[in-house]
Amino acid sequence: MKMLATGLLMLAFASGVVQAEGKSKASPLARATNAHRSAELERLSRTWMDAMLRHDKTGLEALMAPEYVLYSPDPKHAETPRAIWLDTLFNHLTIKSWEQSDISAHIYGSIAVVTSTYSWAGTIHDKEFDSKGHCTDVWRSSAKRWQVVSRTCMPFPGSLTLGGGVAK
Repeated sequence: MKMLATGLLMLAFASGVVQAEGKSKASPLARATNAHRSAELERLSRTWMDAMLRHDKTGLEALMAPEYVLYSPDPKHAETPRAIWLDTLFNHLTIKSWEQSDISAHIYGSIAVVTSTYSWAGTIHDKEFDSKGHCTDVWRSSAKRWQVVSRTCMPFPGSLTLGGGVAK
């Protein structure tokens, strides 16, 4: 009897694995649609950063959700809401160089996570900076368009310099 129960349990487990494998395989159409949507988000990420570099307020407001927040490892500025982010960009930040690479989008229904690496330099509040790191952006789709709702950036260890010195 014990062997029969063990056999039935193994059979149930095996059939569950087969069903799960069958469900995880997306159709070619679904894969193509996801690839198209991922490419769209990668393009939007570039468009967002281009709008930042051009100081295109209209473009930024269209791409950034009203509740947008920038998260950073700096305890003095751990959460920066959209209004402060925009004020800093337009009034306290000069970007001398910006490069974004390795952009990759992953879609989960109406939410997407876009990761990238960055390298930038400039001045903020009259202090020079230079930094390289990794960003994770969360985008949300609503009303047939994507908007970024948050960004978390982490400089690579030892890569952030402020005012000529390495930031700790």
